[in-house]
Amino acid sequence: MTGASCRNRQPTGSVPLRAQLDVSPTVGTRAAVFQFLRAQLGKSWLSAMAVAVLAGSAFTGSAMADQVGLEELFARLGSSLPRGTGVPVCQIEANTEGGVSFYGPDLTRSEFAGKTFTPMSGTMNASWHATTVGTSLYGQGTSIAPGITSIFNYEANNWISSFLRLNQSAPSAPPGGSRIMNHSWIGSAGSATDNQILRRLDFQANRDGTLHATGLNNNAGSTLLALLSCSYNGIAVGRTDGAHSYGLTPIGTDGPGRMKPDIVAPGSATSWATPVVAAAAALMQQAASEPPLLSNPGAGDPTVIKAVLMAGAVHSETWSNAPTASGDTRGEAVRPLDPILGAGVVNVDRAHRILTGGEHDGSLTVPAEATLGAAGWDYTQIAAGTDTHWRLRLYEPTPELSVIATWRRLPSSNFSLAPSVPTIRLRLFRAEGTNLIPLTGEDGAAYYESGNVSSTSAPDNVQHIYVRGLAAGEYVIQAQRLGSSGTPAPTGVAWFRPAPAADANWDGVVDGLDLAIVLSAWGTSFAPADLNHDGSVDGLDLAVILANWS
Repeated sequence: MTGASCRNRQPTGSVPLRAQLDVSPTVGTRAAVFQFLRAQLGKSWLSAMAVAVLAGSAFTGSAMADQVGLEELFARLGSSLPRGTGVPVCQIEANTEGGVSFYGPDLTRSEFAGKTFTPMSGTMNASWHATTVGTSLYGQGTSIAPGITSIFNYEANNWISSFLRLNQSAPSAPPGGSRIMNHSWIGSAGSATDNQILRRLDFQANRDGTLHATGLNNNAGSTLLALLSCSYNGIAVGRTDGAHSYGLTPIGTDGPGRMKPDIVAPGSATSWATPVVAAAAALMQQAASEPPLLSNPGAGDPTVIKAVLMAGAVHSETWSNAPTASGDTRGEAVRPLDPILGAGVVNVDRAHRILTGGEHDGSLTVPAEATLGAAGWDYTQIAAGTDTHWRLRLYEPTPELSVIATWRRLPSSNFSLAPSVPTIRLRLFRAEGTNLIPLTGEDGAAYYESGNVSSTSAPDNVQHIYVRGLAAGEYVIQAQRLGSSGTPAPTGVAWFRPAPAADANWDGVVDGLDLAIVLSAWGTSFAPADLNHDGSVDGLDLAVILANWS
């Protein structure tokens, strides 16, 4: 079928399907290919449609690198830039060519030289859709993570039946130790089966430490389908241009009313945007597996990686989670994310700064001293009825502060039961000694220009503080777990603010440690010490240090 439109079709010999073709108006002359996702699950068919989320062409090369912060990351790290090396991934595809075997990339493409592909769903033939997804996920010269060399390929129906093992025992373990799975497909099987699939995904993600990047439907205003973007433990991806489905998880799905997407990325279709986020996660996984993070297992936890990517996302001038703008509740937001852009545009330089900023443990009581650098994270178990605190000091005003808290749903192996999910609120306070001064209300206007200092969504398992124009001083981030019972919640907390220009180690202060970095790299082009970015560490960089001495 070609062109930019089609009629709904009902396959013969099966129950009626409600199908929606997902086509962008920018398709042009390219064939708009779609395929019904039809899988025999137990004794019933998956009453659903899955669309290879398609249209246009993928962003490649420098255009995408510039949009997602790769050029800044390369300028800072040079040859030590993470490339996804040693990180195996799974690519799950809805077949698009009319047969279940068409779920793999074109292995003859030069972008895939040196890659090892393992078909997990039987005979694997080339699909143009899988090929294009692959270029964004792991392609040489086309992906931000070209170091990925081990790819396990699944057809979506088979992945549901053989990996998630719907209507069977617990899900399988990820092949080859893979911890990142890319899903550039959508679908729905009706609420009951959708929830079974989503519970299994969340169970598997929690058990095995897997991050699932899940694409939304294309076209603003289109239906938000449950599979797989309505999961709790995955990260739902939209497009930077906003031309994707968005809104609240539907009634009938576990946890209705949660915001989607979580994050956006460049791409003329969500199929191409989703692997950009999966590739960004691969860069973080590589960084987590190397010194100095190698000894900290929390660094590679999917909840931490999700929090790091979301906290490091770039917020446009129009980004808003609709905080109250005036009055007694100024700065309060009852929804954590922008309704279209989620946390913002994925940025690997910011995310890498957060991850390598190290883990900073929270405290049940208000810390007496500030310990947070400009960027960092914590992986913590938040018990019912407790507050966890992190303290930071600003030596000068900061144009922005972004804080994300996200926590996992913990399904049991009894997938017929909907697991409960804790409620955690996130707040920012001014600190005077160990006293917390609320920033909500008009009194807070003396300390920040705009944004939200309180995120209190009830249904979501993510909270987000985003403040612009925050004054110098000391502040405390507080994560408050509501309720008096329940299992401790595995929670990732991450924060980012721009550091002073001379803060070479990004600890939030310009001091002797930064001077030592410059002196030890004297006469080289070591990027972190090249504070004026002229390609050489010399007296000009020393002048930057002295001019900004804290």
